[in-house]
Amino acid sequence: TKLSEITNEEEATNFLLVSLAQNYINQNCYPQKTALLKSISFFINKNKTQQQLEALFLLAGIYKKDKDLNNEVKTIEDAITIAKQENDEIWLFHLYSYLGDMYISKYNKLKFIKYQTLANQCIKHVEPKEMSISTQIQVAKSLLHIGQYEKAYALLQALDNSINKNNT
Repeated sequence: TKLSEITNEEEATNFLLVSLAQNYINQNCYPQKTALLKSISFFINKNKTQQQLEALFLLAGIYKKDKDLNNEVKTIEDAITIAKQENDEIWLFHLYSYLGDMYISKYNKLKFIKYQTLANQCIKHVEPKEMSISTQIQVAKSLLHIGQYEKAYALLQALDNSINKNNT
């Protein structure tokens, strides 16, 4: 991810894919903020909404790591606006969950409840078996936060049973 300069959409997409892979392997690994911002500008110009959402999610993580709460929240809110325009309920779930997790860690239970409720409304019609693994884990995590331990355990147990032991 250490490019000298990103000059087009293809390079921006490659940079994003490598950054996402590195972040997936090590959640504390984030790309260079300036390169990510440059990539986002290419995605905006080409109207690549999924790339924008992925890049904004990474950017929020950078702001979180830098303890820049205002930009972290603004970045997630920008992503929410895009996800609403695309009517992407799974992304909305993850983005609202992100805000909920952020506020529960700051001991603001009212805002946590607000955002977790919005997140859950986004996926209320989606069966757990139709969700990605990361979405199912996020659902279980939200259930733990609200004290629904048995539901969380059942969801995680079903997930554990469905995953091949070789699939880390």
